[in-house]
Parts: sequence; C-alpha cells; structure tokens
Amino acid sequence: MKKVVLRNDKMRLETEELFLDRNTQEAYYNNFGTIIDQENTLTSQSGKYYIIPRKNHFTNSVKIVNKDFTVESQVLDYYHITGNAYLYGATTITGQDYKVFCKRGFYDTRNEQGYFMKEAKIDYDFKTLVGDSLYFDKRKQFSSATNNIVITDTINKTIVKGHYGELHKAQDSMFITRKPLIITLVEKDSMYMHGKKILITGKEKNRVIRAFPDARIFKVDMQAKCDSIHSSEINGLTQLIGRPVAWSGESQMTGDNIHLISNLKTEQMDSLKVFDNAFVVEKDTLGDGYNQVKGKSLYGKFENNRLKRIDFIQNTESIQYVYDDKNQLVGINKLACSRIKLLLDEKQQIDSVVFITDPSGALYPEDQLHINDRKFREFVWRGDERIRNKDEIFSDEEKNMQPQPISGLKTPEENDIEEINKAFEIQEKTSEEK
Repeated sequence: MKKVVLRNDKMRLETEELFLDRNTQEAYYNNFGTIIDQENTLTSQSGKYYIIPRKNHFTNSVKIVNKDFTVESQVLDYYHITGNAYLYGATTITGQDYKVFCKRGFYDTRNEQGYFMKEAKIDYDFKTLVGDSLYFDKRKQFSSATNNIVITDTINKTIVKGHYGELHKAQDSMFITRKPLIITLVEKDSMYMHGKKILITGKEKNRVIRAFPDARIFKVDMQAKCDSIHSSEINGLTQLIGRPVAWSGESQMTGDNIHLISNLKTEQMDSLKVFDNAFVVEKDTLGDGYNQVKGKSLYGKFENNRLKRIDFIQNTESIQYVYDDKNQLVGINKLACSRIKLLLDEKQQIDSVVFITDPSGALYPEDQLHINDRKFREFVWRGDERIRNKDEIFSDEEKNMQPQPISGLKTPEENDIEEINKAFEIQEKTSEEK
C-alpha cells in the first residue's frame, strides 16, 4: 500500500492513512506513523500533527530514536522547532550510559536535558536516583533531586536519603542536604551517618564522606556525635571533629579528637583512638555515681564489631565504685598511675580495671569521700545526647521537616504558548544570523 506523506521544512510524516482538518489545521492518523526531522525519528500507533505550533501529539507505543538515545512513552507531545518533548504516562529514556523512568516529564532531545516527576528514577554509573522531582543534564554530567530522595549506590553498598541532592558524575561527587542520611551496610549491620549537609567524593575504595554540622553516627553497638565527620575509605579512618563523644555499650568516651579505624578487608570496626583529654565514663548500675577513667590518650580495640579493650596512656586516673558479692557498696576506689587497661564484657560494660606501673591511691568508704571528690574536674555526662535508635539521629527540628512545595510541570496549553514564543525567538535569531 502506498504511503501518505506530509512534509514541511522541519519534518516528514509517513503513514498509510492521514486525515486532515483544514479548519483546525490538524492532521491525524490511527494506523502507525513515522515522523523524521533533523535529529530524531519518531513513531507511534496513532498521533496528531498541529500545523501551529508545529507539534506532534503521539499516543500508543510512542518511540523517539536518536543516535544517542531512545525515548519510549505512552503519550508524548513533540515540538519540531525546539526539539522539546513533553511526557505523559509511563516513559523510559535510554541513553548511552543512563536510563530514566517517569510518568510525567520534559525532555530536551537536542541537549539531553530533562525534568521528571511521578515515580521518577534515573539509573547511571551503578547508582539509582529516586525523588519526587528529578533534573538531568547529560552534557554537564549533572543530576539533582528534590523531596523524598533516595540514592542507591550498589558498588559502595550505600543508600543516601534526604530532601535535596546533587550528583556530579565527572567529579564522582554527591551533595545532600535537608535531612540527609547515608546508610552503609557493614557486616549485615547498617551504619547510619547524618549531618545537616553530607558531601561524598571519590571513586570506589577512594571515597571521602564529610558530614557537617551537628554530625551523628548510629550503629546498634556504637553511636557518636560531634560537629563534623571526615571519613576516608582510602585508609579506613573516620575522624570525629569538634566536641566529639562516642558511646559503646554503657561507656561514654570523650576527648579533643576521636578517630575510628575500620579494617579495610573485613569492613568491621578495628580500633578507636582518643587524643588529648581522653575520658571514659560509665554510670554505676547499682547507685547514683559514675565510674570514670581519664588520661592523656586512649587506644581501644574491637573484636567482631564490639569494643573489648581500652588502654589509657600517660597521666591516668580512675574513680571506681566497688561492690561485694551481695551488691553492697564496699567503697570508692580512687587511683592514679602511668597506664590503665579496661577490659569489657559481652555487653560492653567495664568488667575489670588493670592498673599498670606504680598505681597510687586508696579505697575510700563512701562517707569519707566528699561528693565533690567523686568526679574528676573534666567530668561531663552527655547521656541525654545519646542516639538510642536510628530515628534519633535527626534533631527535633529535622524530625518535623516537611518536603518543600514543588511547582510542577505546566499544562499542555501553557506548553503550547511557551513553545510558540521559543519558536519565534529561534526564527528571529536565525534571520539575524543570515
């Protein structure tokens, strides 16, 4: 059967049967059509062509084929002068190194640039980006997401959440704000990290994660809080910077700087270091006092992700509440020496204290040690700051944070007006160049 052809200076339409309405300046087909313009080949089972504003409205099995990508959609409006496509219904865009899914969106076919909503998702570089609203720019290698975003990184076994995020592919970087959270799978146990802002840079095994300010970490067996976190996968070092505090079991650890070190092979916690003014506090489980150990620095060792031993070095002192077999208080032990070792039980509570090298001090009956002498001058109990579960990793302000309103996409009628204006601008520019 001979094809019917409709053409102008911008495109050529071929189909078996074409209906033309001169009054409305519309042409339509219902038995498959092919449109070819300067950049793309478009096909659909049925469609309309509007002479003004040179627009195709496609329905049923819509496909755009370009040398760099393909678009498959249920319903699509395409403007030939600008090359812009407006997407209605389930749509898939497949590029050379990316894939986009959405049920509503806009795509600039000449620049591989788009804005997507309604179950929108972008797959590229082993990452999946999901959000209420997504923006994508192939040339700039940039994408962003707004509201309820989830970025899944299968290579690095991480999930990033928040209400706004940016991905810069060329720089291998990611920036997240508005209730950001990064979840890392560590030996079948997830580690949660949060800050008001999170910045991730670097390729696999060379990533650096920064969380700031009001940075927090939650794991079932360990929690931490500080002003900012700097975590490097290159050497497995996580630095807690600015008023750091860490909790393991019932022990609270503080100091000027805290370093957490991971085993690069097993990805388990290996050790921790506290530099300057190292302090460990554990609330006495049988009374109102606090067991305390302090020193210039400390070194802690983990086994199977549980803190098992803590070594204090230089200028070490301790205050320990001592009980007999009947849980009756014997007295308060106050000692000083050059080194102290703490051994922790399975619940990560202090099981025993070992004093190394010339300990000096005494065991005081409770009524012979003044209440002011039962705490070291540096003592600060921060138990009310402890992050007890993954939900507490957010501040009260962030817990109540709501997604920002999204303006959304324009109606087809508004798109027509905008595209006509763009067409006039293009034609005027072309005339001036001639």
